[in-house]
Amino acid sequence: MARDKGLLTDLQIRHWIKAGTPLAKTDGNGLTFTLSAAGATGWILRYRYGGRRRELSIGRYPDISLADARGIATIKRAEIMQGRNPAADKQKAKATAAKDWTVRELVKDYRAKKLVSLAESTQVSYGRHLKRIENRLGALTVREIEASDVIALIEASSLTWGESNMLLITAKCLFTHACGKRLVNTNPCHGIMLSALLGERPPKRQRLMLTKEELHLLLNAGMRKRNALAIRVLLATAVRSAQLYKAKWEDVHLDEVRWHIPKSKTGPRWIFRLRLSSSGGSRNCTSWPASRLMCCPHGRAVALREMAAIPTLARTASAKRSATGLTSRSRRCAASHRTTCAAR
Repeated sequence: MARDKGLLTDLQIRHWIKAGTPLAKTDGNGLTFTLSAAGATGWILRYRYGGRRRELSIGRYPDISLADARGIATIKRAEIMQGRNPAADKQKAKATAAKDWTVRELVKDYRAKKLVSLAESTQVSYGRHLKRIENRLGALTVREIEASDVIALIEASSLTWGESNMLLITAKCLFTHACGKRLVNTNPCHGIMLSALLGERPPKRQRLMLTKEELHLLLNAGMRKRNALAIRVLLATAVRSAQLYKAKWEDVHLDEVRWHIPKSKTGPRWIFRLRLSSSGGSRNCTSWPASRLMCCPHGRAVALREMAAIPTLARTASAKRSATGLTSRSRRCAASHRTTCAAR
C-alpha cells in the first residue's frame, strides 16, 4: 500500500544508503529524502510560497526517522497554509542564534565601543560595576536577562544607596547598548526603581569640619615631603584633589603669575593668581609645581611660604570649605570669581 501511494519505507532508505548512489526520492506532499555523493542523508520539504519554489531542510536521517520527518512536514505545511514561510523563519532563528551573545561578550563590546569615549572618572566608576555585572551574569545570554536578574544583582551586591544607583545606571547603559545592536528589543532595567528595593535615598551627609586637634595631627603626620606639601595645598586652596594630582607644570605660569586649571567634567576652567613667595628663592619650584606659590582662592590672597607655617591658614580654609559645604551656590560664586580673575 505504501508503494501504491508513492510513500517511502525504512527498508528502502537503508538499501539506498548501503548502495551509496546519490539520489532524491519523494515521500509525497513535498517531503523528499536525499542522499549525497559523500553519503550525507537528509530530509527536505519542498513547497511554494509567494509564487516561488522553496525548500526547508528538516534534518538528517536516521537522527530524524521517516515517521518523525512526516510529522514535521505536516506541521510545516500547516504553517504554510497560515501564510507563514518556514524557511524564512528558520533563517531568522539562525541569525538570532548567531547574535545570541553572552553578557560577558556584551560587556567586552561595550568597553571597546562606548566606555572608552566617556570621561576618565566615568570609566572608572562604570568599569567597577561592569565587573560586578560580568561576575554574576556573564555566563548568561543577553536574551535570558530579565528584570529579576538585575534586581537580584543589586540586592546581592549589598552596596550603599549611591553605589547601588550607579550599578543600576551602568546596567541600563549596558543593555541600552544591547538594544542598539538589536540583541534584545527591550531593556530589562526599565521600570526598576531603586527606592522600591532599598527605600528612599538617605539624606546627604554634611561635610565635616576638621577640629584644631585633627588639623594639628594631619599637618604633623609622618609622611614624605611631597605628600605633606600636597595636603597643605589642598587645605589652603580648596581645589579638588584630582585637580592637584593631575596638574601639569606647563599649566603653572610663574612669569604670568597664574596657575591655569583646565576645564573638567565637574567644573569650568579657572585661574589662580600666583606669585613666588619672597623667601627662599625658587629652590623647590621645579620639583613641586605649587610648592611656593601665592594663590587667590575666592578673592583672598593666601601666601604659602615654603608650605611650613600655615596651620592657621589651612584651618581657616578648611573651616570655610567645610562650613559652606561647597554648595551649588558657593560653587557658582567661586566660578564667577574665577572668570573675573581670568578676564583680568
